[in-house]
Amino acid sequence: MTFWNDSYKTEFDMISNYIRIELGNPDSLSSDLDIVSDSHLTDVVIMLAWGYFEKLYINRRDDLNKYTHFNQKHLEDRARPSIEEIKSNRLYFLSNLLRVVYEYYFWNQDTYRTPSFISTRVLERLDKLNPSSEYNVQFIWIERSLPSAMTMDLLRSEEFETMRKMASDVSGYEDKFNSQINRGIEIGEGKIEEYNKSIKELIGEAGQSKVDLKEYCDKLTEYKGDFNFVLLSKAFSNLLVTKKNELKRTMYVTKWFISALVAIPVFVFFNHIFNWYVVTMDITAIAYYLPVFSLELLIFYFMRLYYIEEKTIRTQLLQIEQRLSLCEFIHDYVETKNKSGADKESWALFEKLIFSPIQISSENIPSLLDGAATVAELAGKVIPKETN
Repeated sequence: MTFWNDSYKTEFDMISNYIRIELGNPDSLSSDLDIVSDSHLTDVVIMLAWGYFEKLYINRRDDLNKYTHFNQKHLEDRARPSIEEIKSNRLYFLSNLLRVVYEYYFWNQDTYRTPSFISTRVLERLDKLNPSSEYNVQFIWIERSLPSAMTMDLLRSEEFETMRKMASDVSGYEDKFNSQINRGIEIGEGKIEEYNKSIKELIGEAGQSKVDLKEYCDKLTEYKGDFNFVLLSKAFSNLLVTKKNELKRTMYVTKWFISALVAIPVFVFFNHIFNWYVVTMDITAIAYYLPVFSLELLIFYFMRLYYIEEKTIRTQLLQIEQRLSLCEFIHDYVETKNKSGADKESWALFEKLIFSPIQISSENIPSLLDGAATVAELAGKVIPKETN
């Protein structure tokens, strides 16, 4: 656990607020302490030293922990300034604070100029202001004895002892370093071999995955072809249902016109026998027979139109059913054609037949049927070759 950490933040804020309220803002002070009177020197040095420490705690806390080991070890918790100390005894508070700041600056002199509040002249003035009863206040000790005490502490430390042993036994430590380096190289080579093996396995798996993906792609392409034929057959099936419904309506209307065409002469015949409506056989008979004859012609005309429409729909149904039959046949036919290397013109004939427009007249159907016959003839030549 680090010495200066977030748990000290509350105490730190309390001291900062107290100093600003009771003493003033340290940023507004001049660093020239020679012009400060002895009566105000302690308060001014507290403000300057706390401002310096405040910046270290906020911005350079890691360095503050790193370069204050001596006071952390000897002062322990007293190295952390407390609000109670500054309220009860400002000289004692300042003495401990200057010890910490002085140690930090001693090991990490990040400026060419010593801070004015830890200069020899200021420390001697503070020592003179210190009552003889305050034996724990050590301003002159900071300037004269603290550097040597920190140096001796460093010389007695385990780190320095290790460095001294290394200096006296360079060859021994060199062997240890070489041994560690060689050990690290062996471990590294082993790791590299493991990684190399893993990479080769991954490459093999990737190659197998590539083969599997190709197989999946081929299957998907095959499914796509099958699905396209399914969609084509479905489209023709829907068209077939539509045309059949249209044929039923046309046949119904045609039958209705035929019934009307037959019913009118029958009515005229029975009217002549039973005289339901008396018709005099003179010039006035024209007013009776002329509308009847005109109605017969009109009904016959419309009956003929619907009869032609019925015939056309039957022709279209024949072509649609033919296309549905070819869709069921063509998939196996294409596979056989690709395997045998047959003439590509057969595929063109199939496309011409499948995708040609539905004829509304039966006059053009024989040419299309001739195309279908050509396809069937070629298929008949190819399939026996495959079976042989």
